Amino acid sequence: MESISPVWTEDEVPIERVIALDQPEYLPIVVLPIRYSDGVSGMVVRFRPSEEERKAIAGGGDIVITELTYGLPFTPINVSVSEPNKRPD
Repeated sequence: MESISPVWTEDEVPIERVIALDQPEYLPIVVLPIRYSDGVSGMVVRFRPSEEERKAIAGGGDIVITELTYGLPFTPINVSVSEPNKRPD
């Protein structure tokens, strides 16, 4: 799966960044820091599956998410599917 820009508007371009770019043991991912109206902050990450991965998912394959917590509690995450270049609902 390829990490792609999570930016949907031009205003978001300056705050996008890459995590783990110089860490070959990890997959570098492009992230967009966000802050909700209630003050909660987070990071948006978007991946684009390859054609082979799309076929596996369509055939009933699972999406597996691994979060390295380094001994800390697992943090809440949201997983969604969006149309290409469209912000998820």
